[in-house]
Amino acid sequence: MRLLALGVLIAPAVAFADAPLALTAKTAGSNLELTFKNTSTAPVKMTTHVRAGLDHHDWLTVELTGKQKRTLQFRELRTKAIPVEATLAPGGTASRSIDLALWAINGENVGGPLEPGDYTVALTWDTTQEARGPRQKLTGSTRLTIAAPKEAGCKEPAPGTAKLELLAQQVGPAAKFQIGLHNPDTTSHCVYGIIRTYETQNDWLSVSFTTPGAKPTVIGFAGARDKSYSVAYELPPGATIWTTWDLADWHKRVRGAKALPPKTTLWLEATWNASREREVWRGTAKTGFGLKLP
Repeated sequence: MRLLALGVLIAPAVAFADAPLALTAKTAGSNLELTFKNTSTAPVKMTTHVRAGLDHHDWLTVELTGKQKRTLQFRELRTKAIPVEATLAPGGTASRSIDLALWAINGENVGGPLEPGDYTVALTWDTTQEARGPRQKLTGSTRLTIAAPKEAGCKEPAPGTAKLELLAQQVGPAAKFQIGLHNPDTTSHCVYGIIRTYETQNDWLSVSFTTPGAKPTVIGFAGARDKSYSVAYELPPGATIWTTWDLADWHKRVRGAKALPPKTTLWLEATWNASREREVWRGTAKTGFGLKLP
């Protein structure tokens, strides 16, 4: 028992005695920018992330305090993963950019999309339990502003150059989901967000899925209307236009579609196709997500 106790006492000292990395953090839009610096006089090898669909950062925890109070983790369930390593020369650095708006609705994180507003960011990078590489517990802090989309009569200077992203998640136990057209860029962009008519419609969004025993189904979110107009939004860096859709309601409008199977999880492929626009963002964004039917 004495030897075991001695081992427990010594292990943290070994882990922290050689502490060659320093961490700094800043934000740009909704992105958290991390920089690791080798402060020692010898090269240091570290694992910067894990490649598994989205890049995972198993050692990172972020606490946000502001309009919401959120704790974010940065890993999902995975069957295959590839650790990615970097070797830092003395004084050398490695950087990672992590979109907090994206991760707020992914993995085990709960609470929905980040609400627009100002946040204090407290972060921890903890590798003290790792078998290899520098074993350290690094901390840092910074500020984050999640900008809100602005309804405006805007135009896009170069409509086809921006690479916007599509975010998606289920809302509650019903067959409802949220779609977010997200700007991960460092400059603002002008986009069409909705069609305003007697109900909210969308000429650019569609979802596709396959149910057992049926052909693939494609659902759009535009219907008959007499008066309508496209609503343009300015998307500042990090901003997202969120809209909520009822799959069961829109599925009923598809001629000849079979009833949705109850208590089934569908895999939906969502596409936002604005490739024909001329005065606003012209591009396409896609994502996939699971939807549990009641």
